[in-house]
Amino acid sequence: MNIIMNYLIFFLTNFVVTYFIFPEPSFARSLLYSVIMTIFVAILDAIKKKPKL
Repeated sequence: MNIIMNYLIFFLTNFVVTYFIFPEPSFARSLLYSVIMTIFVAILDAIKKKPKL
């Protein structure tokens, strides 16, 4: 549950920051960027936590 909360906080902060960074604020672009970045970070965390053989 803690990991999901961390991803949610990351997503929300990323969404708010990108809403103000892009030249023309729109929810669609910020939402797309935030979803892609959250998925990317989740995949990197999964790879990093994978046990080494």
